Amino acid sequence: MKWFQILTLVVLIALGGSSQALATSTLVCQGKACGHWSAIRDYQYEALMDSWTDRIVHISTDDGNIANYAGVLTQYWNGTDWVGVPNVSFGIVHTHMLSDPFTLDGQVTEQRTTSEFVLMWSWNFYPINDPNPRFRVGYNNSHTPQDVSWETYHGSSSWTSEVGMGYGPVHGPTTLPVPEPSPLIALTGGLISLMGMARRRRG
Repeated sequence: MKWFQILTLVVLIALGGSSQALATSTLVCQGKACGHWSAIRDYQYEALMDSWTDRIVHISTDDGNIANYAGVLTQYWNGTDWVGVPNVSFGIVHTHMLSDPFTLDGQVTEQRTTSEFVLMWSWNFYPINDPNPRFRVGYNNSHTPQDVSWETYHGSSSWTSEVGMGYGPVHGPTTLPVPEPSPLIALTGGLISLMGMARRRRG
């Protein structure tokens, strides 16, 4: 009877501990393209992994030209600071994942189309003492954003969840450049500047 009680206690402790762990890995949008202007990259994501064995991030994109991706970022949160991850592989493969026109973070997207490329990060870095490691990946790209799918070893985007918040889609680039300010806006800005200079001279 005593051994049965001990075994039951061990099982309950194990279940209690596992309930604190993540059920699946998540990916949060943090880039400037999502409206986070303090970000260090145009497109930036924080991956909270459910295990130190989850070592990949895949994000769909319409832009299959790797030359358009600058400042590719891969970092790990060591508890006090973001540090670079060693032995990182980054590339683009031609495949199909879901995408959709741009939706603000926190809203649910509706229509789904398909992107033809996937950005792929992988690394041989094992933070075995960290049950839920945090990684940050990102890049600069001058094209306009859209809603895109993502996946890791232990998680993937749910298109019924809010965009950019962890479980839903995130943002990735289209093939369309960010539109330049219209000539009228530029002319108005120039006139305002000239008026300001004239007032300062009169003062």
